[in-house]
Order: sequence, then structure tokens, then C-alpha cells
Amino acid sequence: TVTNTLKVGTFEITKVVDWSGVTPTDVEFSGTWAATLGSTSVGSGDWTVNAGNDWTFTGPTLPAGATVALTENTASGWTAAWSPSDSLTIVDGQKAATTVTHTLAAGSFEVRKAIDFSDAEEFETGPFSGTWEATLPDASTQSGTWSVSEADGWAWSGPTLPAGTKVTLAEDPAAGWTPSWSATELEVSSGEPATATVTNKLKVGDFSLKKIVDWGDASQYQVGPFTGTWEATLNG
Repeated sequence: TVTNTLKVGTFEITKVVDWSGVTPTDVEFSGTWAATLGSTSVGSGDWTVNAGNDWTFTGPTLPAGATVALTENTASGWTAAWSPSDSLTIVDGQKAATTVTHTLAAGSFEVRKAIDFSDAEEFETGPFSGTWEATLPDASTQSGTWSVSEADGWAWSGPTLPAGTKVTLAEDPAAGWTPSWSATELEVSSGEPATATVTNKLKVGDFSLKKIVDWGDASQYQVGPFTGTWEATLNG
């Protein structure tokens, strides 16, 4: 009796996730595999990796010499890179391995402040503050507050968020100022931060004095000028 034992091996896909500075969330990546030996199909199927399986998929036992072609389903907002390859050769008694790295496209946003004193004498002012709310591509939301002052150059930088995130901005009321936004809605993209400028214009007015001279029963004559001082305070 002659027993022929088939030489076999398997393959493994490992996922590396680069969040580009974004706070990680629950994600899953998937794709397909197809194995051929010569011109004969010897197996095919789907693969899935996530935090639950430690970002690793191990394929079935396949004949040595088989070639396994790997594909990945498109994941919006991510770029994928295989190393060493998306094609593996099964080796007897071994596990052919490859790694696919996913990098999240991400960016940020910035709030800038401009001050318009409306021709009034400039004075120290600020800080000015407000809120932001972000809707991420997966429909989840994040929110927070922003604050700008002269000390930080009248600019505030937001957190790193996935590209495609929509951000809505608002400013807290500031007594005596009228705000005007270049944009209250931004979309985050990779590269330079999405920027909105809010200009605060000072509400101003003026005052005048009128002198009335009561001569009583005396004869009038040229008099004056009369002088004095004035002092203005803002918010106490």
C-alpha cells in the first residue's frame, strides 16, 4: 500500500489600523480570498478582521503551491496598503502571511478671531468663546467648546477628526459686540485645517455736551470757553 499525503499549508491576514490621531472607534474591515492551483480553483471565501479577532484572519488548509489572491472591500475614508503583497503562495507546513495597513484620512479645523473697533480707541478685550459640534462620516457626533484671546493669537485649533466630518460653529453672546462669521459650517479634509473667521464688531455711539448760560438780569457779554473732563468705562 502506498499512501500519498497531500502537502498543505494555510495563510493569514493581519490588519494594522492607523487612526491618524483620531480617537479610535469600533470598525471592521473585510474582503475576499480565492485560491487556485494551476488553473484549478481550490477554495474561496470572505475574510473579516476587527478588534474582536485581534485584527487577524487565518484561512483554511490549502494545497501547497496554491496561489491565494486577496481583495479588500472599499472602506470609505481609508487607504489600504498590502505588505508584502495581496497575493500569497501556500507553502507546505507553513502559514503564508501578509499585512494590510489601513490609514484613516483625517484633518482638523480652526477658529480665528478678528476685532473691529468701529473707529473707537482700541482697548484690551476678550477672551471670546463658543461651541462646536461635529458629525462624523459614520453619523456619530462629537462636540466641545472653543476660546480665543490675544494671548493665543486670536486662533483656536480643533481636534483631529476623520475627513468628511461636518462641523457647526457658534459663538457665545459677547455684550457690546456683533459677530459676523465667514462660515459657521465647515467640512474637515486631509491637509490644511478647515478655517472659519468670526469678526466681532464693537457697538459704538457718541455723546455731546451743550452749554447753557443763564445771565439772570445781568447784561450779557462774551464769556467762555468752559472746560472739563470726561471718562468712559466699559463693563464697570
